[in-house]
Amino acid sequence: MGIRSFPDKISRLAPSTLRKDRTVVFLSAEARLIRHGISSDLVTVPTAAERGGDFSAGAAFTGTLQDQFPATSLAARPGCAQAAAARGGAAIQAGTAWAAIFPGNRIPPQCFDATAAGLLQQFVPLPNNGANTYQSAPVQRENAFQPTARIDQTVNPSNLPTFYYYFDDSTTQQPFSTFEAGGASLPGFGATYGTRAQMFNLANTSSIGASIVNQARFSYFREGCIWPSTRLHLPSRRTSA
Repeated sequence: MGIRSFPDKISRLAPSTLRKDRTVVFLSAEARLIRHGISSDLVTVPTAAERGGDFSAGAAFTGTLQDQFPATSLAARPGCAQAAAARGGAAIQAGTAWAAIFPGNRIPPQCFDATAAGLLQQFVPLPNNGANTYQSAPVQRENAFQPTARIDQTVNPSNLPTFYYYFDDSTTQQPFSTFEAGGASLPGFGATYGTRAQMFNLANTSSIGASIVNQARFSYFREGCIWPSTRLHLPSRRTSA
């Protein structure tokens, strides 16, 4: 389909003569809009039960709450100490085993860090491929606009000046940023890449006698790049410690 459409595009962009036998103008423009899905890796995410604090399907908690500062911070979270005690948990203090504070590998939601819980809800989706894996195919967007123009002027049979202009503006929005290991394997951490290029070319072809042809040419090229940028907006949250 794409190949068969080329002759139609070319016929609509045929050169136009402004002055017979003197000035000929060539104009062309190409716009490219590409949308296609990019498959993510198979990502391990918390199960629905783990998002609620139930880790009973895994191995028993090990280790001990070593320092009093995190113990005080944890106990100060609204409702945490009471919820842990209601489930048969030991007092939240230094020297206590984690398995004793949270028996049965169940952590009350009241003991979650508010910021961590907010990030989990906003950026980490529920599993959609098995109990604890996630895979998606978000859309990658590619946009490009490329106009060109050329003017051929015949001053006399021995003097033919030409002007050519090229412009290219393109951007690619990747759903998963890969620049310098940035981004993530989950949606929402993409990047935008872009380039803009322009070229001016002024030339003059002249004949000197019957055997010498001279061409003078001046070209100017400039290019700009949009470095990979990720826009991530985090909501403000109040936390208690």
